[in-house]
Amino acid sequence: MNGGIDINQAVLTDFSKGDETAFRQVFDLLYRPLCFFAGKFTGQKEEAEDMAAQAFHKLWLRREGFGSLPAIRSFLYTTVKNQCLDLIRHKAVVSQAHRQLAASPDAADSFAESHRMQAELLELIFGQIAKLPEKYRLVL
Repeated sequence: MNGGIDINQAVLTDFSKGDETAFRQVFDLLYRPLCFFAGKFTGQKEEAEDMAAQAFHKLWLRREGFGSLPAIRSFLYTTVKNQCLDLIRHKAVVSQAHRQLAASPDAADSFAESHRMQAELLELIFGQIAKLPEKYRLVL
């Protein structure tokens, strides 16, 4: 399953302690297959590479919790799968919004006006917060 490349327990121990050389070995072993996996969801090489890179970043941040290669592999593939599903859902929402805006020019105007009003409201709120004493601003 790992292409004939083996990562021994010493490398995994070093990885969990933050050794960058050990991380590189894990990265070199799993990055390409992870990109392939993500690419099957996204259909785009660049998005797949971004997903894999983000998963490795998350792995590095949580590296102390992994003591085996199967655990690392499972974490990476689950992370990429979830990121891809989130991206697909996001694209569906954006696509739906585009269809609605294209179907009705009035809807586009209403959409823009609504967001402009929200932005102006936030501007007023932040302006008022800025006038508060420092202790109150920190709380907010």
